Amino acid sequence: MIGVSDAGRKAQGIRKKSERDTEKIMEIENWIIAQMVIDLIIACVLFWFMRLNTKSKKTDNEPDEAFQRSEAILSEMRELSLSLDRNLEEKRKLSGAILGQLDETLERAEETYMRIRDAARDLGADPERAKNTLKNSDQIRSSIKALVSKGLPMEEIAQHLNMSIDEIELLIKLQRHSGQGTQKLSAR
Repeated sequence: MIGVSDAGRKAQGIRKKSERDTEKIMEIENWIIAQMVIDLIIACVLFWFMRLNTKSKKTDNEPDEAFQRSEAILSEMRELSLSLDRNLEEKRKLSGAILGQLDETLERAEETYMRIRDAARDLGADPERAKNTLKNSDQIRSSIKALVSKGLPMEEIAQHLNMSIDEIELLIKLQRHSGQGTQKLSAR
């Protein structure tokens, strides 16, 4: 029973990790998109400055200089664009690799969970009882506390709550350790 809940928690932990990794990938993609938008804005500003310069300096010799400057700017923009494309492709490959690793990890976790669940069933453990026990743990603790305070023996408490004596003793020790009901539970 305890192994099944541990496996369930491990599977949940792996799923949460998978969700966090997916969020990281989304953050990378958002960063790339933001980088591309900034580059587009820079290109527009450069183009605007080029037009402004060509309108304000219209002489016969300056069109060749303006053309050469614009060619240089366009060349730099092409290099920047190629660099951004390489960067984007690298991010895509990295994202694909991370997603592949996440898928493999999730598959292994699911396989492990299935094996543990099957092993628990083979041993006679009931996974549904384990879920109900976790959901009703506060109710069970208060029931144990009440039954102990009435002076019932451990065997009757265990039988009444459909639990083992070891489970009852463990919960009592946990209550003592956490400081819950130390006076009433000490008279065992």
